[in-house]
Amino acid sequence: MADIQDDQTFAAMNRRSDEQLSDVLKTMLGYSLMIIFLPLISYFVSKNMIFEGVFMMNSRKAVVGARLVALVVTNITIGMLVYGMGSELYNRLVKS
Repeated sequence: MADIQDDQTFAAMNRRSDEQLSDVLKTMLGYSLMIIFLPLISYFVSKNMIFEGVFMMNSRKAVVGARLVALVVTNITIGMLVYGMGSELYNRLVKS
């Protein structure tokens, strides 16, 4: 009888562990995609539409400006990652 209860407890703990792992993987996948694609998108949008389109800059100056925009976007995204992971860790520590 105790073996069945131990197996059920183990299965419940294993399910909870799998759900937590799944949540972590989804979060990391989301941040990874943001770190890859947001700077690329911001680079090309700012270069073509803002610097060359609105400000009428030549290509060389537009590239420098677009690089700076992509750098800022990358830093903001990494900051979001650090803040999100820190708040997640804080929530887990408060719950336990």
